[in-house]
Amino acid sequence: ARQAGDMRDSMKQWLKEAHSIWKAPAPPQHVVPFTPGEPSASGLDRSVPSSSTLALEDVGRGVQMFRQTDVPILGLIENMSTFTCDSCGSESHPFGHGGGASAASALDIPFLGEIPLDPSLRSGADDGTPAFLSQPQSPASQAMRGISHGLLERLA
Repeated sequence: ARQAGDMRDSMKQWLKEAHSIWKAPAPPQHVVPFTPGEPSASGLDRSVPSSSTLALEDVGRGVQMFRQTDVPILGLIENMSTFTCDSCGSESHPFGHGGGASAASALDIPFLGEIPLDPSLRSGADDGTPAFLSQPQSPASQAMRGISHGLLERLA
């Protein structure tokens, strides 16, 4: 129980720091990259799937592993959930849609939200400036902000 409390405190601190970075005028001096689906240093699961069947199967295996090792699971985020065409504004679902919410329900874990497919996320990662700093009003940045606010409320 103490380890879970320590992890919860670590996650709260991380979310508060991330929230303060989003409000910061300049990007942080040190960015620590990670691979989605890779456990964080705190051991909390940060699986972020697309809706594809393979990704959802991976999430199921990850959830099973974290449950077997008593690692708290904060929830599931559906990544690359939608794409909005810059030219015509139409929305499409290149990797399917709703798989994250249905997987979260089937796995009995909270569904935290969706992050749309946004080229600024990739370019920001390549440039070392997260999109939520360079383009804070983009749909992806707003989605990440909403998800982090929800997590902060849950962990409070």
